Amino acid sequence: MLPLVGAGEMSLQDALVQEALGIPGSVLMESAGRSVGEFILTTLDPAEVTILVGPGNNGGDGYAVARYLLSWNIPVKVYASEPKSQLAIMQRRLFTRSGGRVFPLKDIFAVESMDVAVDALFGVGLKRPLDGIYADVVSYMSEVSTRVNIAVDMPSGLSADTGMPMGSVFPADYTITFGLPKLGLFLEPGFMFSGKIRVDSIGVPLSVWLSGISVTHWAVVKEDVQVALASLVSPSHKGEAGRLLIVGGGDIYSGAPLMAALGAMAMRTGLIYVAVPDKIKSYVAGRYPELIVIGWNEFDTALLDKIDAIVLGPGMKELPPFIDNILDIPIPRVVDASAIRRDILIGMKGSYVITPHPGEAARLLGTDVEKVKNNRLRTTQELLNYAPVAVLKGRRTITASGSVRWINTSGNELLAVGGSGDVLSGMIGGLIARGLDVATASWAGVYMHGWWADYMKEKGGMLLPHKVIDIDFFTEIFKRSS
Repeated sequence: MLPLVGAGEMSLQDALVQEALGIPGSVLMESAGRSVGEFILTTLDPAEVTILVGPGNNGGDGYAVARYLLSWNIPVKVYASEPKSQLAIMQRRLFTRSGGRVFPLKDIFAVESMDVAVDALFGVGLKRPLDGIYADVVSYMSEVSTRVNIAVDMPSGLSADTGMPMGSVFPADYTITFGLPKLGLFLEPGFMFSGKIRVDSIGVPLSVWLSGISVTHWAVVKEDVQVALASLVSPSHKGEAGRLLIVGGGDIYSGAPLMAALGAMAMRTGLIYVAVPDKIKSYVAGRYPELIVIGWNEFDTALLDKIDAIVLGPGMKELPPFIDNILDIPIPRVVDASAIRRDILIGMKGSYVITPHPGEAARLLGTDVEKVKNNRLRTTQELLNYAPVAVLKGRRTITASGSVRWINTSGNELLAVGGSGDVLSGMIGGLIARGLDVATASWAGVYMHGWWADYMKEKGGMLLPHKVIDIDFFTEIFKRSS
């Protein structure tokens, strides 16, 4: 996993690293400048590089980038405001003494097109919306023609703590961030401004950057999921691959519990029971013979003694008669869709996860959807008042448990289709039934769900939830992870 830090943590670690290793800030700035310069030189084949330079240390990085490019005979144009930090003043002097020329920042508005544009206006230290000429310049960069945009450390105008825009934001194709990855680059909507993210240690080992810090935010990557799946025991018979109970369904949403069951099947869950209202039992039972389908009125609560996990809620518009038996049992549960209700969650005990989308989270918390979308980290904290583990869905789904947050990095717009959320609840439930703890199953299931969408997008196909078991994708994932 990638450790993620906010602006305050990064500033503190920067100072601690300099003190612990005796490395001056100027040396780190040199490393940062060379790192960005080498990336531009070796990856982008630039005809000319235009660098926007601010007054602080981010601007100092920009001058260092410019000087290295100049030394490699790459044409460079620097547009800058007056430097204010000592390091920026020093780097500007080094650049001009090396033959570089600095143009006033306002002159950028006369430039009609650029090859490679570099944003070194403001970094992690920005605490308020851009204003004045800086806001105008960043807005202009969203309109002017460029081939590639690169942000140094952070796109100017983006909060390193929340990923929320503070006014205009520089539209980066690449962000090269230093030391430790910044939280705001991975959160929603920050990732949409950040492009491809590259993390450069600038000559300091990761263990040193992490010394003395307790990381609570992590970005989940595919290697983490492969490690989690490798911990699952290879079953010798179906009972050892987990027993999952799915409770849900109704007149309109008779397909929802089926989608959840298919998600669990994709996770190679051994036995899947589906309990639905009696009026839709025959429909559900006729779809997939692998499923054990039970009508609510014939449900024997003795079955709960054999179950490893429960998914409650997909398509459910009324409560099953055995709901009280589900609330107070030591079986881990996934609570989804219409089951995410205060009256249900208040009475629920033991281990469980809730998986709301922003609308369901807003309903549970008594707020509006926009507040949820604009305060996703705060919302996950509030959701933990109702469950030990919470999954707040979105373009960058957040899984929360205790003080830890896992930020998902997979998925795309193909997931915006009916039934995909039901598939996710089944995936999480299936992984729990197979032996993963609730938190791990949640972030791993979320990543695999998004990974599936990424695979389908790469293949140029549509994402149809009922086809989740008809592709070889998950078979290959489990094979690679065994």
